[in-house]
Amino acid sequence: MTSKHSRSRSFAGEAFIAITALTLVLTGCAAASAPAPTPVKTKTAEPTPAHTTPAPIPSAITCDDVLPTAVLDSALGGTFTLTTSYVPTAGSPAAQIAGAGGVACEWTEESGATVLAAAGEPGASITASGKSEAARAGTPIDTFGASLTAYQSGQGGTTFDIFSEAGAWVETTSSLYTSPSDVTSIVEQIMQALPSD
Repeated sequence: MTSKHSRSRSFAGEAFIAITALTLVLTGCAAASAPAPTPVKTKTAEPTPAHTTPAPIPSAITCDDVLPTAVLDSALGGTFTLTTSYVPTAGSPAAQIAGAGGVACEWTEESGATVLAAAGEPGASITASGKSEAARAGTPIDTFGASLTAYQSGQGGTTFDIFSEAGAWVETTSSLYTSPSDVTSIVEQIMQALPSD
């Protein structure tokens, strides 16, 4: 005869086995867990740079290289001082030349009169545009030789634009200029100072 106590132990043991078996069966039926996603590298878009105005090309020549004060003093018979704070007017030929790697300079004579000179090799399109404007506004002159194309303009003929075959552009302006011969030695000095002339 089986006692009540042993029957309840037997039932408890059978229940334990049944629950364990059921747990194992259900675990096998459960959906397999998905593997963890593998990170994928994606290329991040680079920010588009804002449009900027290009900085002027630094000049390899200085005002003292282009036109030493002694040459100016001798050519015009005065005493000149380089104006170190000179900035050409925006959009002017001097600003175009300086902005494309040339130099723009101003000298002041003791009486207060000024001489402006800009010189450089600003590139074919800027030079062609400058030459076209100088031809429109001025009168052709041949004072500086066959290899240079020159124009005189302004009230009293105070501005000279000179272009070389090698691509140089020189513009000089002063109320002290009374004729093209006043600027001959100035133009010669400037052309010699430019790298390709």
